[in-house]
Amino acid sequence: MNKLLIALGALLLSTGALAAGECNIKIQRDVLVNEQSLQVLGDDPAESGSGYQIYQDGRLRVAGKSIQLNDSDQQATVAFAGEMAALITRWVALAEDALTLASESLEVTLGDALGTDSEVVANATAALELARSRFQQRSQPGDGIYHLNVIDYNDLGEALEEEMEEAGSQVTSALLSQIGDILRSDELTFRQKMQSFGDNVRRIGEEIGHSAHVLEEAGRELCTSTQEIRQAERELLKRIPQLQDYRIFK
Repeated sequence: MNKLLIALGALLLSTGALAAGECNIKIQRDVLVNEQSLQVLGDDPAESGSGYQIYQDGRLRVAGKSIQLNDSDQQATVAFAGEMAALITRWVALAEDALTLASESLEVTLGDALGTDSEVVANATAALELARSRFQQRSQPGDGIYHLNVIDYNDLGEALEEEMEEAGSQVTSALLSQIGDILRSDELTFRQKMQSFGDNVRRIGEEIGHSAHVLEEAGRELCTSTQEIRQAERELLKRIPQLQDYRIFK
């Protein structure tokens, strides 16, 4: 059972090799992006004009004040904003894919083991669907707006801990119930049911493990892009020292 739950959690952690995994790149600022601008939030996100904002036409505002840029710095600023916006949309899509695959894998494999009309299957998949819905509300708070959230990016598994625990609890209860039925069987039936039980657990783990592998591949590609953008930010901070207080990447 522990292997099953670990595999299920791996779907979330695989959205990065990005968070606490191989990439080991964390952020310290929330970032909002839409068609018009990229906004890096300040220490008090509720304060109007906090942080900095790069507009599509190359204008830059830092702490509510316009910053004059030469042509070279303006080009570097616009290029960084575009790269950062692309990273955010790719990361949000990958995280949503992880949650969707987790739900679909759990539904298929548990459905095979317990029946598609099982209440346990419905409750477990509903918990994961709730996790996906809540993540979507945070990461896409408005039409055409994407939000890179510090907590979600640095540890998505922790951010969705409540929903994951609910899904895991449903799975564990179902498997314990199966074990109880097996223990009440006669010797021949006991052996047959134990074999079937083991097959079900292995199949669930393999299905989820395969989905996690697919996401890990995408995560590695995104990790490479993230490393490049972190370097681009370092170079931009050298060009425009007013941005030093609003560094995105640690």
